[in-house]
Amino acid sequence: MFDFIYNFFGKIFELLYTGLCGQNFGITLIVYTLILKLLLMPLSIKGQKSTMRMSELTPKVDAIKRRYKNDQQKQNEEIQKLYKQENVGCASGCLPTLIQFPLLIAMYRVLAQPLTYIKGVSKDVITQIMERLEYAPTVLQTTINNDLISDPAKFELVKDLITPDKLINMKFLGMNLGLVPKIDPSILFGAETIGTYLPIIFLPLISVALVILSQYLTDKAMKKRMPVKKKSTNTNEAPDMSSQMNKTMKFLMPAMTLWIGFTLPVSMSLYWIFTYIVQIGQHFLIEKIRKDYDAKKEAEAVRSGAASQGEDKVIEATYEVKEENKESKDKNEQSKH
Repeated sequence: MFDFIYNFFGKIFELLYTGLCGQNFGITLIVYTLILKLLLMPLSIKGQKSTMRMSELTPKVDAIKRRYKNDQQKQNEEIQKLYKQENVGCASGCLPTLIQFPLLIAMYRVLAQPLTYIKGVSKDVITQIMERLEYAPTVLQTTINNDLISDPAKFELVKDLITPDKLINMKFLGMNLGLVPKIDPSILFGAETIGTYLPIIFLPLISVALVILSQYLTDKAMKKRMPVKKKSTNTNEAPDMSSQMNKTMKFLMPAMTLWIGFTLPVSMSLYWIFTYIVQIGQHFLIEKIRKDYDAKKEAEAVRSGAASQGEDKVIEATYEVKEENKESKDKNEQSKH
């Protein structure tokens, strides 16, 4: 159904592989990842800015929740109205992360079936090759590719179905990117396999570490800019949608990355590694821009003699005054009775 999408990504990959990257699979994957991240960078920057802006609106959101603590529907309406006034989308902060999922699926297809989507070998031909070599239906194309390159006897059996130029050399820095990492000690430290499987097991672990580091840097930046939040005793407050989404992603992304790393060819881990290297670099760039902007804004505020309290506290105080007046009115009516 989505083969046209996978073919599109595969053809781009092939153009890079045969042209710019000199048929080096690892370099092709890195260049491809960098190009993809650069194309998505404007959207990612917008999403991070939106997330930061939502954290800055925390005092206003908390004030609304206290003002309408007994009316959850009104809470939601006022919060949505606030976000609309401030031109902030609730889901825009998580949008770049969500967009990665379809891209991840496309990359999985391309990297798990490179003979079909990169080299254009039809699925019917792949089926015939598997039948002749007596492979199980679940065998990955990367395994077929590696076997036909390393074992001339196997290639001899299917040479009428596939030519050498349709095979891909997946070795990069001494690692075979077409292999799936194993956690079996007998394979990791076996005399014949230690040099093959031990090096690649580190790539999934590095990819998970970079995901966690990226999340840590983002959380740290948000907390730094987030005003001190007042504790609330109201258990009926509507949960903050952005906060709930971020908590979910905090556990989902590392778990998914680890699963990908140990169930798919290690090329997926390399893709994930450079995806998050770019993302972390992008984070520091945005923080530098925001720091310069904040410094300029603070300097202008000092020159103009602006109060340091800011608009957020004024609005929060307005809600608090309304709430106190409402409570006082309720108490007066009760004392009359």
